[in-house]
Amino acid sequence: MFIIHIGKHKTGSSSIQQFLATNADKLQQFDIIYPQIARQKKAHHNLVRQLKGDRRFGPVLGGWDEIRALAEKKDSRIVLSSEGFETLKEHQIRELKQRVGGVETTIVIYMRQLSSLLPSRYNQLTKKGINTDDFDQFYGLYGPPSGFNLMHRIQRWGDEFGWENVRIRLLDARHLTGGTLIDDFLSVLGVSLADVGGPGAKELFQNVSLGWKPIEVLRALFSCLRQYVDSDPDNPSRIRRDTASLVRTVCLETLSALKLDTERTPYLSAGQYKECDDVWATELGKLNEVIIGPKLPLPDAARPPVERPFFPTIQRIPREERAEIAARISAELRIDSVEDRSDKDTRAGRRGEKLIRCGLGEDLRARLVKSIQLESIPDEHAAR
Repeated sequence: MFIIHIGKHKTGSSSIQQFLATNADKLQQFDIIYPQIARQKKAHHNLVRQLKGDRRFGPVLGGWDEIRALAEKKDSRIVLSSEGFETLKEHQIRELKQRVGGVETTIVIYMRQLSSLLPSRYNQLTKKGINTDDFDQFYGLYGPPSGFNLMHRIQRWGDEFGWENVRIRLLDARHLTGGTLIDDFLSVLGVSLADVGGPGAKELFQNVSLGWKPIEVLRALFSCLRQYVDSDPDNPSRIRRDTASLVRTVCLETLSALKLDTERTPYLSAGQYKECDDVWATELGKLNEVIIGPKLPLPDAARPPVERPFFPTIQRIPREERAEIAARISAELRIDSVEDRSDKDTRAGRRGEKLIRCGLGEDLRARLVKSIQLESIPDEHAAR
């Protein structure tokens, strides 16, 4: 039997994968196999790449032929996990079904309420430097205004594998078996957390989003970096990759040292919150018409939308805090401030080598500091 966990993104997939990989030996005692075949890091991304014809597919890691051979040899529950599965197109899902042959297959999907998902996605994409828009601009690109068709994405799996073989779970402690994601996923596998060590089981953790201040500082830094890269015709791809990684590391270390990295605040306005809940309820209603088994709980219509107390941008960080952040980041990005940079085995040495490799010159460092001090950034959202 195959149990294929397909995500969705931002629903704790990495926590599930880390737990399964670390506790694979214990799970085998219950005839549950989380195969090393096709795993890259902790997830089976190689299987997704093979279905997509991705040039990054690595035959040496193994693919669907090896997975299918394992199913023929082992009368066990074989668990496969990659949030990349949710991005497959209809013809790729059909190929996946052909690859598993006639082996019984269950598709497991975790979903996250839209009003929770969008701020989390904003957090992640901003942290990576992919997004440099403020949240309202981001909401316009990825929220209900751009269209949200959850039913369409899941229906292709139900149509191909049969709705009786699709398990849809909500990432909400009120609706998870045992109240946690890992407890709930293990219940799908037919075991309990107690079976694999209880609360002391290895790699039982949650991936927590950053607070709003580091996210907004990173957005300012990456906005500056993007402008700098776009104006440099020599080698922009290298500057973007190496410098972005270094700037992110320095920024997060600085905010952590200043104890400014944990403060939370709502990103959604009351109107956006209500719009998300309305769209979410509509999509769940469509799913409830076709799924087999318990229906998905709709959002609480009586719950009042929460208005954000302010619009989170770097402008909302107090001036004295921004000055301290800028000063520390500037000091960390100076090559001559890193001792023993020739010694690659020390943290300072590695930082120095990376600074040299990035070619992080005085001009770029000055621009990055100004982006935090807001010396060249319009204050258009400060009053929001």
